[in-house]
This record gives sequence, structure tokens and C-alpha cells, in this order.
Amino acid sequence: MSINVGLSRKASKDYQSTGVSINVTAELDSALLQKPTELQQQIAGLYAQAEFALDRQANGKGPAA
Repeated sequence: MSINVGLSRKASKDYQSTGVSINVTAELDSALLQKPTELQQQIAGLYAQAEFALDRQANGKGPAA
């Protein structure tokens, strides 16, 4: 099963706007469909990783190592 998580952020200052976005795709075991709580935990983890990467990019720190 393929899960895609996408986040974006836009900031405006003095009539100028900039934005960053990220899409993360992960392959998860389809057996997780029978374990909804665990599936939601995996998806929450993907969102957390995407948020961390988006914060780094938005703050000018570039890609996470």
C-alpha cells in the first residue's frame, strides 16, 4: 500500500510571498489495514517527518541530513 503525505506553507511579508512544500510517499504493509490504530500511528509519523523537513527548509537550514 502506498501512502502520500503532503504539506505546504506560505509566508507573506511586505507584499512578497514565499512558500515551501513537501510530498512524502511511503510503502506500508497492507496488513496495516486490519490494524487501524497502528496504521494511523504510521501515518502520523510520516506527517511528523514531513513537518520537520518543511520547518528546516522554511528556516533556511536546507534538507535534513
